[in-house]
Amino acid sequence: MNIFDFLTPVSVPAPGNFPFKGKSLYSTMQINRSGVAMDLEQIQVAIFGVEESRNASKPANMINAPDEIRKQLYLLYATDFPVSVADLGNIKAGASIEDTYFAVHSVCAELMKKNVLPVLLGGSQDLTLPMFRAFEKLEQMVNLVTVDARLDFGENEGITDGNYLNSLVLSSPNYLFNYCNIADQRYLNPPELYRMLNELHFEHFRLGDVNRDVLDAEPFLRNADLLSFDLSAIRFSDFSNAISQEPNGLYAEQACTLAYFAGFSDKLTSFGLFGLACQAQDNDQSAALVAQMVWCFLDGYSKRKGDYPIGTIDDYLKYTVHFDREDHEIVFFKSPNSDRWWMEVPYPAGLQNKYYRHYLVPCTYSVYQNASNDEIPDLWWMTYKKLA
Repeated sequence: MNIFDFLTPVSVPAPGNFPFKGKSLYSTMQINRSGVAMDLEQIQVAIFGVEESRNASKPANMINAPDEIRKQLYLLYATDFPVSVADLGNIKAGASIEDTYFAVHSVCAELMKKNVLPVLLGGSQDLTLPMFRAFEKLEQMVNLVTVDARLDFGENEGITDGNYLNSLVLSSPNYLFNYCNIADQRYLNPPELYRMLNELHFEHFRLGDVNRDVLDAEPFLRNADLLSFDLSAIRFSDFSNAISQEPNGLYAEQACTLAYFAGFSDKLTSFGLFGLACQAQDNDQSAALVAQMVWCFLDGYSKRKGDYPIGTIDDYLKYTVHFDREDHEIVFFKSPNSDRWWMEVPYPAGLQNKYYRHYLVPCTYSVYQNASNDEIPDLWWMTYKKLA
């Protein structure tokens, strides 16, 4: 498949004033200017835009969003991170929304097949659906993480950016192993959605939890295959050009930190940033923030340790915690390369092949500390119920 049949070349001109001559991202990344197929074999991260917002729950001008982000991204300093990055261009809106979904699905699937990580810019968050479906050809269980103020299980008919998770969770065959939302705000979500998450053994990490310590969000991103980031999760004072605008939300620094954690995750293989509207004048600050989030993602990617414990864990430090009251023990592992922690959760006999990537669950040092104080972690129980 030639994915460039779905992509239009980049039309954004070269920046007039380079703050870092020869060392900007524009100078170091490959850019599709001609429409001729690029050699993807040497590319690690591929950026592309999508000019689609027909399923946005609120009308917004999002066609120019990818190019507005590019104008800011090209100016950033490339630093010394050894990441081969390409800008593939844009997917234009198809004759129907299904045509756009097919193009996004095809491009993402082909990139991941070649071990290239797709970064999607622009469009509404329902585009998460074709990004997720790109994993179907891999026939592996998938962990999805969204960053969103709202839990997108709405009741509207059809698919929108406010209810696309319904189609994703109910799809058949279903390769979704775990779903987690970061930065949700309880006063924006009906209580029954939280009850549903508990019944499905899904997770959420509230905005208050992020504000308490953003580092506690890292294990959720470390365990993600796909990250879908709704830019409306950032508070209005830091991001005024979102489709939905809220007075409370993530700070700009927190958004960049989450993007860094996602890039640093050895497991994450697909990333989408959605919801930039080009309808208000904010001196390009919103587009600049998205560009800086992409930069932080690339910075994290450049520092990957390759220590996600899919294969051997012989070199890991092993800690066994015994619970006297339960006559039970939990085993923890610590990576000597990154000092990151994992917790072992047993799986039922006969399901090893299906869940082999999930019996070691990322966690924080504080989870180990709590277990050492004779408290069986909620994360352990939730994962055990899911496996059973």
